[in-house]
Amino acid sequence: MAGEATTWTDRARATLQWWRVPLGAVFVAGGIYLIRRETAWLWVGMAVTLVGELIQLWSASHLEKDQTLATSGPYSYVRNPMYVGRFLVLLGFVAMIQQAWWPRAQLHGIPLVVAAYVVLFALYARSRVGREEARLRVVFGDGYDHYCKEVPRFLPRIRPYSRATARRWQWSRIVANNEHLNLMCVAAVLSLALIRLYLVKGY
Repeated sequence: MAGEATTWTDRARATLQWWRVPLGAVFVAGGIYLIRRETAWLWVGMAVTLVGELIQLWSASHLEKDQTLATSGPYSYVRNPMYVGRFLVLLGFVAMIQQAWWPRAQLHGIPLVVAAYVVLFALYARSRVGREEARLRVVFGDGYDHYCKEVPRFLPRIRPYSRATARRWQWSRIVANNEHLNLMCVAAVLSLALIRLYLVKGY
């Protein structure tokens, strides 16, 4: 039974992995279409998305997957900076379009759609990161255990990791981690959102 459960879970995960790109494209296209007016949420969302993408670029420029334990750059302050950046990228987009969905659905001033996103991403990140960290413990052994004891999972610390390396960022690592593609996607989404706003306002 345990083997069957694992197999079912793996299949479900593989299916979601395959569908995430087309479903994400539909979600983004629909969200951009629903932008009806200029609000503070629109500009705040764009700023948050840009900050998130900058964090992802910074993280990717220090990451060599399964080759070297990343302890430089953002990895000296938080174990999973890519997820922090991804969270902000998507949070910004949700903030940009939330006013088009449920403008009055708020709880103490916080849009419910934004709150729902935070909860869903937390569940996703906890499950995904847990599996990845278990794999990294196998790959890097005691060095990774020491790293985990000192560096928090999601909330950055003030002081850098005591064994942090002095590696500098490299564009080649950004390309190797496909983050340049994410950068182009973010630029395209923000550009389309501005075009949509331009059309709606009738300039």
